[in-house]
Amino acid sequence: MRSVSRDQLDDDLKWHSDTVSKGVRTTAFATIAGIWAVMTAERLGVGPTGAFGISSALLVTWTFVLASATLLADIVQYVAAYLMTNRGIDLWEEREADGEEIEFAYDKEHLGKWGMFLYWINYGAFRVKLAAAILAGLAFVLFAFSIKFA
Repeated sequence: MRSVSRDQLDDDLKWHSDTVSKGVRTTAFATIAGIWAVMTAERLGVGPTGAFGISSALLVTWTFVLASATLLADIVQYVAAYLMTNRGIDLWEEREADGEEIEFAYDKEHLGKWGMFLYWINYGAFRVKLAAAILAGLAFVLFAFSIKFA
């Protein structure tokens, strides 16, 4: 595990919420908006099947479910990262108050059991939201093949 400074620990939380999550949220919301736009447009229709003969209804359902899962995983990842970082800062401050000079690392010694649990939730949710965003985009692309112009 890497050692980081206290400023870096604070920067990690900002990075999680600002950089990667923006793209994932944008993708998820755009996918949901795209489905809504196609389904409510007057001059567009949806054929019974999309690409590769997959049911349009199934594609719409999976696109919506995956985009929603992306947003849910993003929230879980953000909350876990926030709580983990706060836990690390609290433990850091306790140890500094005892006169210890420490170098923080993402490990059990510096985060405790609860902090490590949050670390793995954060790690897992990050990967889930990226995978769900990619799959939602793919499902939307497949759905796009079922759109017919009236």
